[in-house]
Amino acid sequence: MALPNLTLLTPPPLELLTQPPLTLWTPPPLELWTPPPLQFMTRPPTPEPNIIAMPAWGPMTPPPNPIIETPPHTTPVSRKVEQWNVSFLNDTEAQLNYSYLNSSVYNESCNNCSFTTSYSNILYPSEMALCLVGIVFNVISLLALSQAKTSKRSSSFYLALKFIAFTDLLFATVDFVYALLMTLLYTDGSRALSAEAFGCWDEILNDLARFSMGPPLIATTCIVIIQSISILYPLKFPTIVNRRRVTLGLVLSLCFQLLVHIGLHVGYLTTNEYTDSGQCWEHFYGEYFWSSVLYVGTICSVLEFFNILLYGLLWWKIKSVLKKEAAISASQHAKGIQKDMKLHVTIGLLLVTIILFWTPAVVMAFLILSFKNNTSRDWDGRYLAQHIAGLFALLNPIIDPIVYGIRLSEVKDGYRRLWRKLFCRCSRSETSSDVVTNSTSRSKQHQVQNTASKSQGSKTTSLGKRPG
Repeated sequence: MALPNLTLLTPPPLELLTQPPLTLWTPPPLELWTPPPLQFMTRPPTPEPNIIAMPAWGPMTPPPNPIIETPPHTTPVSRKVEQWNVSFLNDTEAQLNYSYLNSSVYNESCNNCSFTTSYSNILYPSEMALCLVGIVFNVISLLALSQAKTSKRSSSFYLALKFIAFTDLLFATVDFVYALLMTLLYTDGSRALSAEAFGCWDEILNDLARFSMGPPLIATTCIVIIQSISILYPLKFPTIVNRRRVTLGLVLSLCFQLLVHIGLHVGYLTTNEYTDSGQCWEHFYGEYFWSSVLYVGTICSVLEFFNILLYGLLWWKIKSVLKKEAAISASQHAKGIQKDMKLHVTIGLLLVTIILFWTPAVVMAFLILSFKNNTSRDWDGRYLAQHIAGLFALLNPIIDPIVYGIRLSEVKDGYRRLWRKLFCRCSRSETSSDVVTNSTSRSKQHQVQNTASKSQGSKTTSLGKRPG
């Protein structure tokens, strides 16, 4: 039996499995999260209402009122409510409220607006009343100083005294107009006077009142310097101090104040970009606010410290002179020293009124600067403290005319002259008119009597003659 042919099975060639090349996984590049830029002291833009597009209307059909969609979570808030309507020393609340417009503190501060309004109904009328008294007192003082004797009226000391009365009058007048606007705004029950009707005038008056604190202190400094020269250099006083130099110094000090005021405004208006809707607010309560408060606080502090040092030196000098002249008290020189001593005490009282009534305002100015980076929410205490400090400062224009009106005999003489001119002239005019009317009536009676006597005489002569 034959065996079949065996065929060897040849397996297919082995194909090595080739794996794809390994690729390392590279993570995507990391993108660092950059927070949005912080916007300090910028008012959030007012969301524009979305006006739904209406179809085209025919020429004869009047278009209806457009439907305005109000954005959610927005309530119209008055600009004055945000500002809190604070006085010239009470800008901190407006500044803090303004810096938190984008946070939850803004909603809380608006909830306290009723508290602020209730206090403003009392504080602003009180401020207006004090300003009105200061205006009346200083107007009468200026009239009395103009009625002093000619020799005293032309002296440099009385020129500086008039400057004190003028600057006090300016300070009281500016603050009176501002308080009047705020009183009308808060006491208007019908809301006919809205906050937007004032525009920027309240901020402008607020700013002017803050800068008006410097000139009265400058005038007091001028009087202290004049008195110091008269005590330290009595023989050279007529050549050193004259009316022209005092006028020039006072005018230059006012010009310096005005240039600083305008320079700060121009500097911040040109370097900052403001939105059209909030330009007034952003400027007056932005970086300009902090610079102006720093300037006013610094200049008042420096002048007060300088006056205290100079006045202490003069007091020591005049006391030493009085001790030397005690043995010859009957001499004319000793009497002059006693008169200078009385004048020196008067100047000291004027300086005390400045320090007593304006130091709280200066302290509050530096406290306002400390509130710049403070997120405390004690709104009520700050509001009351700042407004009370402002009311204390308004007492200075009231006390100054009383001090030099009582202490200085020449000023009292001016008050007497003014009294005679205002009231005695009226009484004289009334008496003269009575005399004229009486004289005219008497002359008429004499004329009637003369005519009657003449007529009787003519009758007797006619009866005495008989026809022939």
